[in-house]
Amino acid sequence: MKDYFKLELKMLMAEFEKIKIFTKHPTTLGSYREQVLRDYLSKFTPNYLTIKSGFVAVDSLSPSSDQTKQVDCLIFDSNSFIPYLETSDFAVIRPEALFGAVEVKSELTLSRTYKKDEDENLKNKIDEKHLFTHNEVAFYWSGSLIDSLKNIKSVADIVPSERNYISGIFAYTSNFDYETYIENFEQICIQLGISHLRELPFAICVPEKFIIIHSPYTFGPTSGTPDPSKSWINGVGIVENNEHVPLFYFTQYHVEKLQQKTNQHSSPLKIGTHTVKPTAKQILLNNK
Repeated sequence: MKDYFKLELKMLMAEFEKIKIFTKHPTTLGSYREQVLRDYLSKFTPNYLTIKSGFVAVDSLSPSSDQTKQVDCLIFDSNSFIPYLETSDFAVIRPEALFGAVEVKSELTLSRTYKKDEDENLKNKIDEKHLFTHNEVAFYWSGSLIDSLKNIKSVADIVPSERNYISGIFAYTSNFDYETYIENFEQICIQLGISHLRELPFAICVPEKFIIIHSPYTFGPTSGTPDPSKSWINGVGIVENNEHVPLFYFTQYHVEKLQQKTNQHSSPLKIGTHTVKPTAKQILLNNK
């Protein structure tokens, strides 16, 4: 499987670059790359499931009904649960139909936005209690990572807690490494009001760079023995000749979770042996 995913990685990144030959328009680049990932995930998704951009909504009859933010890749069952609204590449679905939610970014960014005395609009952007301090200056976290985490959380806010589904964030590049995310994870959760593991994506994947996994499991000697009262955040970077590892883990999770959800017991993808050096940090989230 190692050589297989090395080839998949090369093809995926090549598709990412192709569009830049014809345009540098950010919206066009983003839309094309979202479709590239939808096509990639489709290869590992049962045929009866559909992957489109869209929303999850509770009630189609009420204009003020609860709904998620727009999600780049909704994986859903349109046979058993007819969408409220559907076009060739867009759908509004009910929570019962949801199997997965994945956000896609050309670049995943994370940065501090500092409070300035002249910034009178700051209070409209973020609650004062969610400001933090760096070098004695107040700031809040911003960037496409924050936007994606908000979108993933909006799904958890709508979908009943007893309904399991897969979630993730996929980006072609990033301006930070996994250590930066781990170091500032608690502040990010406070700012976004995240208090439960299900409000986080299982994986944040940046091919050729890293994958971050939120899980009740940790890598290493204790892997496979979850603590019901704790969660773990695991960051895995690449080492020489293992640049395929983030994409591999991301795809394996997608396949195995869909197999569990659809009661398909065909052989899952095998992890094999990889030379990776994971970093694990315990995070206090409720897994119950």
